[in-house]
Amino acid sequence: MINAAPPSETATIPLTAGAGPPGLAYDAIDRAIVCGRAIAAGGREQQLAELDQWVRDGGDLVLLAGMSLPEMVAASPTAAGWLPGQFSRLIPLRQTAALETYARANRPLDRGAIDGLKVPVFAAESPLDGITEAVVGGATNDPPLVIRRAHGFGRITWIGIDLDTRTFQTWPGTDSLLLELLDTGRLDLAGGRTAEVRRGGLDLAGQLRLAIDRYPGVSAVPFELIALLGLLYVAALYPLDWWLASRFQHYGWLAWLPLPLLVITFTAISWGAATSYKQSGWQLHTAGVVDIDQASGGSRAASYAGVWAADNGQFSLAVSPDHADDLDTIRTAVSWFAAPGRSLGGPDALTPHPSLAAADYHYAADLSRLDTMPMAAASSRLFESTWTGQISSLPFRSTLERTGQGTLRGTLQSQFSATLNDCVLVHGGWLYDVGTLAPGDRFDAAEGRGPRSLGATLTRQQVVKDRSVASRWDADAENLDRILEIAGLFAAAGGSGYTGLEAGRLARLDLSRLLPLDRAILIGRGPPATRWTIDRSGPTEASATAVETPTALWRVVLPVGN
Repeated sequence: MINAAPPSETATIPLTAGAGPPGLAYDAIDRAIVCGRAIAAGGREQQLAELDQWVRDGGDLVLLAGMSLPEMVAASPTAAGWLPGQFSRLIPLRQTAALETYARANRPLDRGAIDGLKVPVFAAESPLDGITEAVVGGATNDPPLVIRRAHGFGRITWIGIDLDTRTFQTWPGTDSLLLELLDTGRLDLAGGRTAEVRRGGLDLAGQLRLAIDRYPGVSAVPFELIALLGLLYVAALYPLDWWLASRFQHYGWLAWLPLPLLVITFTAISWGAATSYKQSGWQLHTAGVVDIDQASGGSRAASYAGVWAADNGQFSLAVSPDHADDLDTIRTAVSWFAAPGRSLGGPDALTPHPSLAAADYHYAADLSRLDTMPMAAASSRLFESTWTGQISSLPFRSTLERTGQGTLRGTLQSQFSATLNDCVLVHGGWLYDVGTLAPGDRFDAAEGRGPRSLGATLTRQQVVKDRSVASRWDADAENLDRILEIAGLFAAAGGSGYTGLEAGRLARLDLSRLLPLDRAILIGRGPPATRWTIDRSGPTEASATAVETPTALWRVVLPVGN
């Protein structure tokens, strides 16, 4: 298993046991490499099923299965579903030039070591699922060697070679071949990591935290007001108090009366100034992304919430899908949306709140509810939640196909129960303006003004003196829709080269890797799909909660025919 987020970490995890609760066993993994020989040993079907669900939920899997593929298919139906077609037979690997070229190796394979190597061939009755990146002999009709395909919201890269054999363990080109399979050359980690360090650890997820942590009627007291009150207080303590004491020195205890009066007065002024910037009551601020896979019926959602409390108390927080009638096999989880590391508000902060550090809170019967969470007055807490499930009815009727020029043709008709606004359709490097899609509305890719450049649209490029110039990313902006838009197509927008920030935990929302494959993505804004429920307890009766109900970003992954 490989965690590709910088700094990159590699860990070997046995398939005999998961690393977490059911459905979340591999949630901390960004990329996984699985060898066919390990699957062929058998007895791991449950763990492979969890890994398959992880891929469908957005994971990235590299499958190394060459001569071990027949035993792997016989041992695991789940792993057999990862292949781009139905296995037929093994044939000798007589040419290695295509493999060496794909790996960008500076040394060829040992000719004597490859005499016994064979590669799989798939049945010719049905077309292969996915995009072929390398073939055995270099000709278009030769057997495929490397195929990338979409699998739910994730991606599977298959190579018909067992790289864990002795032949490839000693070949210098194996390292560059693995990097090519992992697609690391397009991550642009270095520049973004440098920018992240310069900004003190802020990433795109941190920018979303700052944008979520904003509430109507709640703001910080201006520094100018604090400085003015401080200067007036210092001036009142010495010149004013001294002058009053000297005037009343003949009246005994009255000479000491101005000092407590001044302290009480400025305390009341400070308290009034602070409360004037803090609205009473509890508030909830949310944002979210909903994804639907048209091919498999899979659905997932990520939602983020900030809770503001005007007074001390405890509360319980529960999340649930807002369209549960259309979902089956729902799995929901909620957790703390913490700042990373030892920063203020982070899980490893050096100075926790003294009264809250000793108060425990815990999960309820499942991961969808947190109970007895303490909340200090005039403070906020941030949370994130995810849910996955299967939809009972497909949201769209699609006949989209890819032309020889790489553009789309065909129609798209909405069967969705809600209206989606500001819709666009993206595929490859192109973006189509769709507009509003109400139930029953139809979109024809051949109509309209045609596609626009996806990268130019995401970066808001403008023509300045015959040059296309991208608008600069504002790392201090608090536009939730814009942050989630870039996070959802982070690599397509240029990644950290454009934003100057890493995606952080929002990297799981990025669907850019599906665009070069046989998938198109419809993006629009619709109703929230996650319901946040707050049950509050405290010294006073529960006050009215101001709930903000913004739109959510809806994305539908659509198959594209050739």
